[in-house]
Amino acid sequence: MVGAWDDRLEAALMSVAQYYAPKHLPPEWRRPGDYSHSLVELAQALTHEGVLLLIGDLPAHVNGADDMWQVWLADYAAFYRLVCATLFPTTPAAFDHRRVGAKSPPMFVIVGQLHPVIEMMGRWVVPFVQQHQGHAAPKDAAFSQVMRELLRDLHAADLPHDDFMYVRDEGVTLLRQMLAQPVRLVSLRGPRRLQEPPPPPDSTPEPLTPPDHTAHQELSLIHISAPTRQ
Repeated sequence: MVGAWDDRLEAALMSVAQYYAPKHLPPEWRRPGDYSHSLVELAQALTHEGVLLLIGDLPAHVNGADDMWQVWLADYAAFYRLVCATLFPTTPAAFDHRRVGAKSPPMFVIVGQLHPVIEMMGRWVVPFVQQHQGHAAPKDAAFSQVMRELLRDLHAADLPHDDFMYVRDEGVTLLRQMLAQPVRLVSLRGPRRLQEPPPPPDSTPEPLTPPDHTAHQELSLIHISAPTRQ
């Protein structure tokens, strides 16, 4: 199971790199299993190029699932636009998101013209949501703290007080919405049901499960429009 997940994640990241950041696509890569480095580190490197991979999971047979996916993605789009509009109001900040492949759980990339904002979302927003989703909401101070850290890393210390408070408070609202979503953000290691403890140090690792898809199929990028939140 885990080997198959790694194959799928590798193919997805390579397709994203080929499409958005070719310098991260090794010239010798042909198929899943060819990449010998950390897939997590590759995903992190892609955020420096303004590309963030999101993987979501939604219980089967949920009514209105299509709308739930749209709203889930729209929260991340709204967060990106909030930070860009407040910190970089005169800088172009185009945004898009696309689905990678057609398998479940769905994988999406969100792509922002302002690369540092996407990078900070990968550094602060994604881990925060993964840590707290499915549990009791953290204290207000935890939400404020993650926003302060994100803004600090974007060098927003000299932002006017009113602007700082506005982006912090609106960001907290969006973080709460993300945690309240029925869609769960999946770790790059895969859904919890696929995660297994690592083998003992002296054991022989299991070979990767041969992929049941072609690289061409996994390279398919499907555009999905984000609804505008009123």
